[in-house]
Amino acid sequence: MHMNRLIFSLFLLFCCSLGALAQGSPWKMDFYLGIASYAGDLADHPFYSENWKPSVGLGLQYRLGAPLALKSDFYHGRLSGSDEYFSTSDWPDGDRRARFNSAFTQWNIALEYHFLESAARNSPRRLSPYLALGGGLLIYEPRINFGFTRNSELEQAISDDMGTNYSKVALNGDLTVGLDYRIFKAWSIGLSMSVHPTNTDYLDGMSWSGNPNKNDWFAKGGLRLQHQFSHEPDRDRDGVADSRDACPDVAGLPGMLGCPDSDRDGLHDGEDLCPNDPGGINLRGCPDSDGDGIADKDDLCPYVYGLVQRGGCPIEDRDGDGIEDSKDLCPNSAGPPEREGCPIVDTDQDGILDEDDRCPSDYGLSIFQGCPDTDGDGIEDGRDACPTLFGVYTHNGCPEVIFPEEAAAEINRQVLLFDSGSADIPRFRLLDQVVEFMQEYPTYKLTISGFTDSEGNSQDNLTLSRSRARACFRYLAQQGVDEARMRYLGMGQSDSGPDDFYPKGEAMNRRVEFFLYQ
Repeated sequence: MHMNRLIFSLFLLFCCSLGALAQGSPWKMDFYLGIASYAGDLADHPFYSENWKPSVGLGLQYRLGAPLALKSDFYHGRLSGSDEYFSTSDWPDGDRRARFNSAFTQWNIALEYHFLESAARNSPRRLSPYLALGGGLLIYEPRINFGFTRNSELEQAISDDMGTNYSKVALNGDLTVGLDYRIFKAWSIGLSMSVHPTNTDYLDGMSWSGNPNKNDWFAKGGLRLQHQFSHEPDRDRDGVADSRDACPDVAGLPGMLGCPDSDRDGLHDGEDLCPNDPGGINLRGCPDSDGDGIADKDDLCPYVYGLVQRGGCPIEDRDGDGIEDSKDLCPNSAGPPEREGCPIVDTDQDGILDEDDRCPSDYGLSIFQGCPDTDGDGIEDGRDACPTLFGVYTHNGCPEVIFPEEAAAEINRQVLLFDSGSADIPRFRLLDQVVEFMQEYPTYKLTISGFTDSEGNSQDNLTLSRSRARACFRYLAQQGVDEARMRYLGMGQSDSGPDDFYPKGEAMNRRVEFFLYQ
């Protein structure tokens, strides 16, 4: 009895504390009348109607804000069980004839979740299904009659139970489902059913003579009558009295002084510039999708991080050269600031930038603004009628027209001079002209004549002159001139004259002449 008084005192103390916390907040008193039924060593489930016993209760509920509530309940009732209705005992039929009866006192604290609280807030008559989860203390006083048995093992187990000094205080859990129905403004009725597992196997006064591996438990079910304490008018029925309700005509939240917060961002709709979109308090409740500190409603680029001075838009710099596209003459190609964002480009690598190069894809010369002169005749290819042939300006870059007779006469007037006593060809320019002529005019033939000065005997000079002519013959043949079109002669010193007594005259006598003819 002393423990029951202690539990009831703790319940009253909790209710008073809860009431103090609930100054100006909705709280309700709850009256309960129902039944309790036990399951354990003398009943395998709580649905034996023979075991149903009355229970009463008193509770206090504090609304934390839709849809949650905190509740404290105090219950008193009875539990009973008997082998007469227990068909799954581990002992043979008739060996055990036990029965018990126990008063209990229970104090629980639970958190309730009301599923339809938001949807039904403004309705004066509403259904409110809920689920509660919690736990508390349980005091029980089992009185058990073990009956008579001839089973020695059972007798020993009963003896062990009778000798066990178990606690009459246990912990119990609380899982409750219920349904409330508001019948008047301050009054509601409801149904509830709860299940209470415990941490003891002696709720029925036995363990060893029953099933010591499983703890006992019990269930309750009954009717509730609830009264909401409120002496002040509440026009919008949101649980906040009009005298404290900043929005008395619109249902709201207690934590928002009775004003609604449609987007649940912590700012009530009256202060929220974007009441339907959750946002930060620093932006008056408006969202900032790109996190640039500018509310989406004021951001010209709401999904791209930008600058305040640009209305929330970033600096556009597609080529990443640090020059804004609007000021970049080449926004798609990176370039230095001194070129206003344009790159230094010389595609043909001729030393002339593309922007100044009239032929940016062709290697060219600066005198032609980057355009080429392939044949090197001083006339750029774009104006050269014969861009691959060296020509003259008067013929639009094409070579002058020379008749073969004139070209042959020009070659015939030239001689190839040799060093004294040598048949080695000293230079090849004249020979190459002969090769070019012979290849261009295949009807022409060639006579090559070698000469010497007057030094030495005439026979040696004849041989030397022939060697000089033969050397030229072989070179021309190596260059592709048909040998059948050529012949060579050694003239010796036959053509040396008075000038042969002078150095210049001697040099002119050491020669090879070419005679082209048809």
